[in-house]
Amino acid sequence: MKRKSIALLALALCLMCFSSAFALEQADVLGDWYLNTIVSGAASINPATVGMSMSISIKEDGTASILTSNATDELAEEATWKIDGETLVITDSKDIPVTFTAKDGTLTGSQDGTEMFFGREKPTAADAYVPAAQKTGVAAEDFNGKWVTTIVETVGMQMPIETIGMNVSMDINGLDVLYAFSLGEDTQEQKMTAVFQDDTLVIGSGDNSLILKLLEDGKMTYSDPAGATIFYCEKEIVTE
Repeated sequence: MKRKSIALLALALCLMCFSSAFALEQADVLGDWYLNTIVSGAASINPATVGMSMSISIKEDGTASILTSNATDELAEEATWKIDGETLVITDSKDIPVTFTAKDGTLTGSQDGTEMFFGREKPTAADAYVPAAQKTGVAAEDFNGKWVTTIVETVGMQMPIETIGMNVSMDINGLDVLYAFSLGEDTQEQKMTAVFQDDTLVIGSGDNSLILKLLEDGKMTYSDPAGATIFYCEKEIVTE
């Protein structure tokens, strides 16, 4: 009987140690947290690259301040928080709770299928690419080769194409274009025919057309006629 009691006591102590090792403490979560990464499906985005920021300031009195901003707007919101065992629960002003886990200096939360990763440091965006001037006096053959999209620019913001989980390329041979697009496991290819005019290749017509241009720095761009969204491409180097 005594041996059984000792074994039960040892088991209880082990369980207590195991529980306390993973329970969150106030010190683990208090202070300022900054949204570093957003993951949705195949896309992984640094919010700074799209002109967005979000911070959470967790205070000792059980309240929290949430500040969200983009290029034109800023929204401040008050919230409450509590520790529930191994997790942190933050409830916003609309009474919607979001559960976070804390590990290695990162708070991770999930809402509507989107994961959010917060760290102690503000994220920074890479220096924006400054496009070179359009190359003039070119021939249709100068577009030949496989062009891989690396950057997308829209509403004045740039982001690497891989951050939104896309792979896009154009394989050009004369006026024949093979357009390849993949998003996650979905891959599509489309054969198209271009027209060469005024130093550009034009695919399609009207508002649905794509305008391809060569730049002085060796890159190629393609965009809609209005230039609302511009894709920058690098030529794939073929090695023998």
